[in-house]
Amino acid sequence: MHHLDWESMFRRYVFDSRKTPYTTPVAKLTKTQAGYELYFYCLIVTVLLAGVSLMSISPKLPHQGALGVTACALLLTASTIALGLTKHPLAAATTAIAPAAGLAYVMIYGFHPQAGDTDKAVLVVVLGLWLLYNWRIVAIANAYRDMPEEPPA
Repeated sequence: MHHLDWESMFRRYVFDSRKTPYTTPVAKLTKTQAGYELYFYCLIVTVLLAGVSLMSISPKLPHQGALGVTACALLLTASTIALGLTKHPLAAATTAIAPAAGLAYVMIYGFHPQAGDTDKAVLVVVLGLWLLYNWRIVAIANAYRDMPEEPPA
């Protein structure tokens, strides 16, 4: 019977210093590593913001379908796509305001009426952690053009 090597699978798919370089300092990243990190970030954030853009049209949410909320969500979605395609620092800086916009939304419009205290706390913590992580994304985009290429294997 063949047994699975869980440890090597975990390292290969979750912690691969080339494809998942989240613990590598920005100053030590190669363009390949930065590209992988930005790609994964942009993929996740684009899907999230596209969903928020669609949901923001609903008049049942606390902002009651205000057009500014949808416009902001679409702008952030577009900037995330631009970041993924160009790795440009301006796109990274624009994308980085997404969690701050989420926190501002909560301060202006409040939480969904059906959200419990735990839901509210988790949302605020996730937005805060996302905001902190965006410092790294902006730093990667700022340094991307000067990063060394991956050495040949």
